[in-house]
Amino acid sequence: MAYQVKRSWLTIGTILVGLIIYGGYVLSQVDTSLTLNQFGMYVLLAVPALMVTQIVGKFMFDIFNRTYEKKEEPKKMDEFDQIIEYKSVRNFSFMFLAGFFVSMLLLWILGTLFAAFMVMFLTLFLSGIVLQISYIVYYSKGV
Repeated sequence: MAYQVKRSWLTIGTILVGLIIYGGYVLSQVDTSLTLNQFGMYVLLAVPALMVTQIVGKFMFDIFNRTYEKKEEPKKMDEFDQIIEYKSVRNFSFMFLAGFFVSMLLLWILGTLFAAFMVMFLTLFLSGIVLQISYIVYYSKGV
């Protein structure tokens, strides 16, 4: 299995761990009468929470990869890697934009901030998973 595919599987795992831990925390703190201050705070804190889980996962992956498999991260990206990265980021962007529009549509139709908040919150995590799945598919099956 290629280094990038292993790294993507680990990233999916850390995204899911972050979603479970931070999502559980947020859902225990939130009720349906969400204020704009709370909405902004929870969405803004989702990014650092996701970054912390990604950093911890990356450190663990690098330690495991260097000690047990005696391999290092590739230093350079060739054209194939760049094409895969561009297409994966495109998929990430499409997913994020779709989630943003769905959350704004729910805000318009339902008029509640809670539904829009939940869709936006899940979109942050799902778009990261789409990015990593795109990496796995493109590296496994080609562009």
